[in-house]
Amino acid sequence: MRPYLGEQELAVPKALQSIINAAPGAGTAAEYMGKPSLSLAWYSVGQYAWRGQAQFRRVLGTTPDVGVREAAGSQQLRAAICADRAGNKARAAQLYEWAAANYILTTDELGFFRDTKQLQVIWERLPYRAYALGCLDRRDEALSVAEECQRWVENDHRAQTTESYQAPLKILSVVLALARYRAHPTEEDQRKAVEMLNPQSVASRSHGDHLHSLFHLFNLRARYPELANPASEHLPFVGRAKQGEEACRRLMPALAQISLDASIESLMHLDQRAKQLRRVYKAAPEAEEVEGPAALVSKKGLIFMLGSYFGEVVRKELAGGQWKADDRNLLASTLDWEMGEIELHLWPFNHAFEYLTGKTKKTFHQLWQETEQSYLHLGLAAKHAE
Repeated sequence: MRPYLGEQELAVPKALQSIINAAPGAGTAAEYMGKPSLSLAWYSVGQYAWRGQAQFRRVLGTTPDVGVREAAGSQQLRAAICADRAGNKARAAQLYEWAAANYILTTDELGFFRDTKQLQVIWERLPYRAYALGCLDRRDEALSVAEECQRWVENDHRAQTTESYQAPLKILSVVLALARYRAHPTEEDQRKAVEMLNPQSVASRSHGDHLHSLFHLFNLRARYPELANPASEHLPFVGRAKQGEEACRRLMPALAQISLDASIESLMHLDQRAKQLRRVYKAAPEAEEVEGPAALVSKKGLIFMLGSYFGEVVRKELAGGQWKADDRNLLASTLDWEMGEIELHLWPFNHAFEYLTGKTKKTFHQLWQETEQSYLHLGLAAKHAE
């Protein structure tokens, strides 16, 4: 890269440019798969996605229009995040400054987009300005921009329905929760920030939007490790469900001679041992009679483990699923997918309860097949509507 570190317009060989363009996504994918050295290598390359100054050289001395500013800002923000992850903090700070400035929308521009009913132009841009300001530790400004953007979103029905899967909206929710916590560190704001810094918060049925959102989220998780890895009592529900899944995989060989690998096929292994699972459940003590780790094999523990395992297997297979906890009734907790104007719901814990008590003949694999068919049908319908 060294010979090409001049102005942004300086021609770069196509093969090298392709590598630079791929770096943020490849780095994110490697990080998701638990390969930190590989992700760092990609991020180190990605910091050169922008090589010039605050603006494109061809528009220096002029006021560039919204599209030109966004083109610069988007490249600067990608480069800033990569530089941040690669430990090049000074370069990251400069790039965040430029990106924040390029994502500004003037009062006249906001009025024009409002009057012409182009609200999506607004909420596609302001989340990134709030993000850059937050990374610069300009807390009050970040919160103000994020809250302003949220008001525009609330006035756009499509942003809450057919367009809700898009990355800017996913990123906005994370930035808003983090900005509120940093401005007003109450216990409730902390809980929300922890919840939104979990990778589940940006899950989307669009793989491209999901990857783009994770790129931004992983950077915030690295910047705020105390929120990204909270103490057990502050774990969001998705974290507890993950623990339940891991406990199920760990304990099922001893409880019912079942080996689980978090695959769809493993659901059939559970179904083949249905009678044994029901005997284990019948013999298990009530949860209130058990203390400590033994609670994992109580009736309530078995329901939680099986429901968590089933839900996590399905969530990993069908993009965009998010846990919605019911703190008063575990059986009412759901796994939801936004599908345009409607949502697809799955009740993993209720099914686990009915399965273990023999109240349903539907197997885990059959419910998976039904859920997959509904997901595909509703997803195609939502895509058609869009």
